[in-house]
Amino acid sequence: MNERFLNLTKIPKQPAARMLAMANAELETELSAPASASVETVLQELYEKGALIDMLRLLSVALPARERVWWACLAARDTLKSGAKLPPPLAAAEAWVFKPTEENR
Repeated sequence: MNERFLNLTKIPKQPAARMLAMANAELETELSAPASASVETVLQELYEKGALIDMLRLLSVALPARERVWWACLAARDTLKSGAKLPPPLAAAEAWVFKPTEENR
């Protein structure tokens, strides 16, 4: 395995299959990795097979909630025109990412 997917400190040390099952998500790509394989191992195999959508699918269930919300915020910002005002839902989501309190929920 190369170092591309090593040291993913935000991702829990649980088997990728367990995380996918808990989220009721499935990968479309056939894997040779065992069910006990880590997220890092599965990401590497998916990368080698060019299964980019499945890589996104796995990351979307493996990342903690705050990081998933931040990822969504970044994607939403990419759709805005240059200089556009932040829509209130996006501003609220970003506020929660920066300060995840009940008040910002």
